[in-house]
Amino acid sequence: MANYVKFKRDKVDICNICLQKKKLSWDHIPPKGGIELSEVEQWNVMQHMVGPTDTKYIPSQNGVKYRTLCQQCNNSLLGGKYDPVLNSFAEEIGQYLKSSLIIPEVIRFKTKPVMIVKAVLGHLLAAKGNLSFSNQDEAFREYMLNSEMTVPNGYKVFYWVYPYNNIKIMQDFSMMKVIGPESGNHGMFSMLKYFPIAYLVSDLNEYEGLDELTQYCTSSHDTEVEIPVRLSNLRGQKWPEINKDSMLLAGDDMGIFAKPKIKMLKKR
Repeated sequence: MANYVKFKRDKVDICNICLQKKKLSWDHIPPKGGIELSEVEQWNVMQHMVGPTDTKYIPSQNGVKYRTLCQQCNNSLLGGKYDPVLNSFAEEIGQYLKSSLIIPEVIRFKTKPVMIVKAVLGHLLAAKGNLSFSNQDEAFREYMLNSEMTVPNGYKVFYWVYPYNNIKIMQDFSMMKVIGPESGNHGMFSMLKYFPIAYLVSDLNEYEGLDELTQYCTSSHDTEVEIPVRLSNLRGQKWPEINKDSMLLAGDDMGIFAKPKIKMLKKR
């Protein structure tokens, strides 16, 4: 398996969201303000999951980024409109996880769920070096660009606390549902995980007891809702993609795994 991840296209090319041919810009995933941008080591996510531990990584000086969005979609749509809500949500949760105080099992946060869902879907669209015209991506593009549209029918966004210092982006993979209603059925998934929260997009109605963010979404971007975050219901950092009770089906170029680069101390 090749250790390959395509992070950029030509400087002038088709934008992954609006599909217009324009000058492309770099989209940071997670976005600036939601995580400290530092030097990271990046792997093809499938090679990281199944390959040897000494495989060569791809370095990046300032976080995970893709040159796949035009400046309008990147800076005005995502960065100017949706990312501030996504980042604020992450910052509030992160403060609780870093606290030395005893915290309750469930805390409710007041936020704008439509803004968070659109930010997550927008960055997942950006995190594809090759332009995709799947039914899912076409539906997400329409949702991103239509301010009056509700969440595309048949898709859910789930979330859970992710207290780990790495980033994982996975696209267009299939897993079997193990427990609860629809167990045994396969669903299609895309996923974004980074401290302190993880998001799972699926065509299943529910997945392994995760809280669903899309149930709070209306057609209004500015609707504020208190949503629960279960701080005590921790999942492993390789869940759900590595699960002894399930099987994952995916292609070679399905995403990346990144972690902060370990800086070696210089000998005096």
